[in-house]
Amino acid sequence: MITPFVNEWVDHESETQDSRPGGPLVGRTIIAGTEMPIHRFVSIPPNARSTGDIESMALLAGQSVGLVREIRPAADILRETVTKAEHLIRELSAQCVKPSSHNH
Repeated sequence: MITPFVNEWVDHESETQDSRPGGPLVGRTIIAGTEMPIHRFVSIPPNARSTGDIESMALLAGQSVGLVREIRPAADILRETVTKAEHLIRELSAQCVKPSSHNH
């Protein structure tokens, strides 16, 4: 996502956090009931309770976001995962517990 923040800083990627201490305050958030300031370049991503310049906060979206093909309810994904896990467990169990070809 290209934001004004990205456009401003794209040529400064080699600068480390140490070279820009005490970045400006870009917003605030509440985590575990505690209000926290969010300074530019701090790796606290915004949450539902964040306020301020959201686009200047750590918007974490790695390459895996490109793998998203559809948006589905979590319950559907969980149900599908459990069904596949049950099938795999049955399949592997059948391979491990094969009937003996001779009696003792």
